[in-house]
Amino acid sequence: MICLLLYGHARAQDINPLSKQIIQSVSYSGLIHVKDKHVPKLGSLKTKVGFRASPATLDQDLRTIYLSGYFKHVSIKTKKNQDGIDIIFLCSENAKINAIKFVTPPSVSKKELKKIMRNTPGKILNLNTLSEDRRRIESFYTKRGYALFKLLALSLDDKNNLIIDFSEGKISTIEIQGLTKIKPAILLRDLALKKGKVFNSKLLRSDRETLLKTGYFSSVSAPKLIQSSQENTVKIIFKVTEKKANKINVGLEQEQEEFVGFLSGSRNHNFIQSDLFTGKVQVSNENQEIGVKSYALSYYQPWFLNRYKFSLSSQFWTSFKQEISANQATKQLKTIQKTKRKGKSFKLGFPLIHNRLTLYTRYKNELITPEKSTNQIQPYNLHSLSSQLKYSSIANFANPRKGAYISIELEKGGPFKLFTLPGINFSRANFTAATFIPVKKNGTVAIRNAIGLFRPAERETFESESYIVGGANSLRGYDASKYPFFGTRKFILNTEYRHYLHPKIQIVLFYDIGYAQDTWNFSPSTFPTGRGIGLRFPTPVGPLRLDLAKGSDSLFLHFGLGQVF
Repeated sequence: MICLLLYGHARAQDINPLSKQIIQSVSYSGLIHVKDKHVPKLGSLKTKVGFRASPATLDQDLRTIYLSGYFKHVSIKTKKNQDGIDIIFLCSENAKINAIKFVTPPSVSKKELKKIMRNTPGKILNLNTLSEDRRRIESFYTKRGYALFKLLALSLDDKNNLIIDFSEGKISTIEIQGLTKIKPAILLRDLALKKGKVFNSKLLRSDRETLLKTGYFSSVSAPKLIQSSQENTVKIIFKVTEKKANKINVGLEQEQEEFVGFLSGSRNHNFIQSDLFTGKVQVSNENQEIGVKSYALSYYQPWFLNRYKFSLSSQFWTSFKQEISANQATKQLKTIQKTKRKGKSFKLGFPLIHNRLTLYTRYKNELITPEKSTNQIQPYNLHSLSSQLKYSSIANFANPRKGAYISIELEKGGPFKLFTLPGINFSRANFTAATFIPVKKNGTVAIRNAIGLFRPAERETFESESYIVGGANSLRGYDASKYPFFGTRKFILNTEYRHYLHPKIQIVLFYDIGYAQDTWNFSPSTFPTGRGIGLRFPTPVGPLRLDLAKGSDSLFLHFGLGQVF
């Protein structure tokens, strides 16, 4: 009897003394857990019954069996009989995997990592699929932005656990160069990437957007990366140009279908670094008389006292408006009155998911006074508490190409279970959602849905407390100044296709559906619609918007600043 081992101490060519013998049988030995279907079929081997034994053929078959991946080693055992020899391939199986363990906890989901692997607990270790698992793990990390990931080892330990050892790549330091007024800590606290944490290229892009959104900088460079391959770490450097901390702006902006002049000012870093004071006065030309339309003052802290991770904002305002009241029985337009609205609000924002999901709570107190009180509408007070949940995955709000946002808001005035707020008893619910889908290089499909419900007290209020639909920002093709649709329930669906003809010109095709009334009506055939074509011209303060829309009666030309949504 002769025993020969692949990659062992003897080679198959040492079978020469038996090479003239006729092979009587070929078989496997040692298959315990590996199923027959997972090894080469005997009929497919080069070694055949009835032929003479050949060292070269046996070598080839040994390699074929070994490369199936299930065996630590494969050897040949020969048994001589009176008619020739029997060939037996002795197979020593790899161990059965007990569990998958990580040397260090991964930044990604363990469950997802294990799910993509072919070598799993309870299976025999396969060296071929082990190589495939290595490629899958590396691809899994790379697609998720872990650019420094290195898989160091993927092997069995002495307890038959499959050990995954890797280096994800850490951040050695983050520098923001060019700061003169702002402390780095004020900026670093809002970044997703931190010193000592795992580097991620997707979060790096998001952090650059975060720096731009602070409003402190006129420019933020693409980050510079200095990598240490020996330690698998990276140093991140942003170069920024600070804006002036204080500024005054004069210009025009849109209010419904009219443009009004404004004077605004802002001052950063007042009581603490990062806080912001803003003030604004609007001036309009009404009945050929120039007068103040509104004025407002606000204060904001992105982190309360620069210590606690929630925002604080307060607003104080006075505005003078033209508002409508309608006969509650017939819903026909009754009067247009001048009103004065004077109010204040305090708002807290609690981030739930970084740069994605935030919960807001707000206290509001607003007094509405008609210029001339009537029997229908006397001065009244909106005294309310509200909660709002906002989600956004959009990087560029000026002109979104991809992502989505959702806002859900509930507001209540009057009696609560434990206390009662003075003023009218009312409740309001608003839902708004939008999605943006890129189409090839220059196109975007944009869809927005807005639903609102207002339950007023049993007294007359101005229609603006509920909803007015129609005009440049809701249902195009209608004159907002004529209050085309109003009521306590609102439904709007806007669909747009936006396409860049040139970096400075964007064409928009749109179709709007919407209504506002005092009862729900979900019959699409009765909904007012608006459709048309528009142009957008990018400017430093947002796109200049021009929309030609066809409503139910005639064409209407809308002007505006910024996208409709």
